[in-house]
Amino acid sequence: MEEGFELLKENKRKYQSCIELKKGTELGYELKDRAKVREQIVQMETILSDKIKKRYLKDHSLGWGKSEALFTWTRFNIPNNVYPIFWWRRYKDNTNRKVMFNRVQ
Repeated sequence: MEEGFELLKENKRKYQSCIELKKGTELGYELKDRAKVREQIVQMETILSDKIKKRYLKDHSLGWGKSEALFTWTRFNIPNNVYPIFWWRRYKDNTNRKVMFNRVQ
C-alpha cells in the first residue's frame, strides 16, 4: 500500500515493488466524497459480529490499520487489510454469513 511505502522511505528502508496501491476510497472517489463514503462503509460493518474468536472487528474496520485495501492474490486467506465486509464471516447475531472472499478466522 502507498502508505506503507511512505513509512519505509521515512525510515530509510530499502524496498522493491512493481506497484503501489492507493486506499479504496482514493481509487474510486473524489476527495470531497471520501469521508462520507468511509462513513457509509463503517455503517455497513455494523451488521458484522464484534468479535470472532480472539479477533475484534474494531481492529479491522476499513481493513487492518484502516488501510482500505482492495486486493487479494489467492482464493484463500484474503489479507486482513481488505474491507472486512468482504470477508468477516459472522453477523452481529453470531450466525454465519456467506462471504465474497475467504479468510482464516
